[in-house]
Amino acid sequence: MSTRRNTTEAEVQGSRFWLEIAVYALLMVGYLLLVLKTLDGPLARLYELHRVEYAFAALMLILLQGIVLELLTKVLVGLFGKRR
Repeated sequence: MSTRRNTTEAEVQGSRFWLEIAVYALLMVGYLLLVLKTLDGPLARLYELHRVEYAFAALMLILLQGIVLELLTKVLVGLFGKRR
């Protein structure tokens, strides 16, 4: 019986993994499109005029992106996982 239980748990964990990957990929595409449309001009000007500030802004955007996408992914996976 323990083999069956371990197999079932592995299947559930595997399906959650793929769900998390899919959700994360969709969020990344959405974020990329949002940034390209809204921050393209300001970031380009910042890069041309103030490179140090641009580097700081880019690092903050990367950090915030990681935090927000991780939180969103956990919430969405948690919602989908409860339904199983």
